[in-house]
Amino acid sequence: MNASSLADLVVAFDVDNTLYDPDPDVYRRVVTEFLSLVDVGLAASEAFEHFGALRISGGALERIGLGNPIHDRGNPDVLAVFCLTCSSKDSLRSELGIKGERQALYRRLLDRVTALHERTRIGSFPARLGAEIEVRRFQDSSQELRAFLGEVERLAGHPLIRDWSARYEEIERKQPIARHRPVLEELVKRGATIVVISQGFYEVQREKLERLEIADLFPGRMLITDRATRLAGFDHLFGRVDDLIGEAVRSGGLDIDGELDRLWHFVSLINLWSRKTPWFYGRCLHAIRHDAVHPERALADLAWVLAERWEADPLRFVMVGDRYDKEVLPLIELLGRDVGMTLRLTQGKYGHEDPDDQLPPDRRPARTFEHWDELGAFLVHDLSAETVRPVKRPPAILPMSQVRMDLMDWALRCEYEAVRSIAQTVKQLAESKSFA
Repeated sequence: MNASSLADLVVAFDVDNTLYDPDPDVYRRVVTEFLSLVDVGLAASEAFEHFGALRISGGALERIGLGNPIHDRGNPDVLAVFCLTCSSKDSLRSELGIKGERQALYRRLLDRVTALHERTRIGSFPARLGAEIEVRRFQDSSQELRAFLGEVERLAGHPLIRDWSARYEEIERKQPIARHRPVLEELVKRGATIVVISQGFYEVQREKLERLEIADLFPGRMLITDRATRLAGFDHLFGRVDDLIGEAVRSGGLDIDGELDRLWHFVSLINLWSRKTPWFYGRCLHAIRHDAVHPERALADLAWVLAERWEADPLRFVMVGDRYDKEVLPLIELLGRDVGMTLRLTQGKYGHEDPDDQLPPDRRPARTFEHWDELGAFLVHDLSAETVRPVKRPPAILPMSQVRMDLMDWALRCEYEAVRSIAQTVKQLAESKSFA
């Protein structure tokens, strides 16, 4: 065993499909068994695929006020939508009061909401604002959507759906859980700082770590996307933007208020940290550089992004995750392939995506492992601080090419604290050659 010290090393772990549910067979078994509790008239594999398709619409469901199957597989809203769009068993549809002739309409409706929601997340900031106004107009005006939501609410309260929902936790609890604690403890014993970097909601991700009985190994070191957006004054700013978008919707969206145009730009910048973008990882690295013991406290504050310690006290950083597009590529885009280290686990359900042999050499992870045992053995026996090239320059936290510099003077005087803090940071970034 390589007993070299890892005292200078920070090893970050993704949660979903890396620490939690790394085995796709477990995920499939849980979902298949859960769906089979109620006979919806579909073969097991067909029901599983339909549920997978529903997960793709998770963000759109959340937008219209329903449960998200990505975060809560057993949510009664999710099960109601599943039955409304997929059930083909006449007796079940009769028991639940589902009109079979309307199911195709519900599917088209869900597809439309999903497509509209996706447009709010891609493209230029002004295009996203236009899409935001369009989707809210649709939400406010569509009688079909209103009827659909009413049906979901009715079904979610049905005794059969409520009982089905309640039994989800029972099924998940009895599944075997991968135990990674010995590997993590060995890293800590050798001096490494271990952190979690993940997308989603803090409490949801913490609950998963508690179930794995490893939450105590990451005290104050859970860096989750929802915390990265919680700047001081966050709620005040978002509340005002929501009101202005409501006014734009009522006016037909033809005349974008000047204040909305300006504030939307800063909301869009903040939203860059709501997913695993290079800029979110930049925020995490600055938080770790400022306070590796409790980086959570630094994640919601932009004051630390220009710390002068990088050259004199560089950061050796390793990221362990399963998805190329979320845990490998963003870091390569941020740091380059030769700085830090990305380790990919392909055991999970996304392992077949983006295989190494189909990627350019300069875009591949440093190492790829097919199973957790192989990954764990590397971390325990072969990982050394000397093989990880340190981060010596402050990582970017914003794509400066997308920042409207013409708004900065106004933003520095803005009443919203979140806007002022971004503007101050942007001003310093623009003046700092290290961020060029």
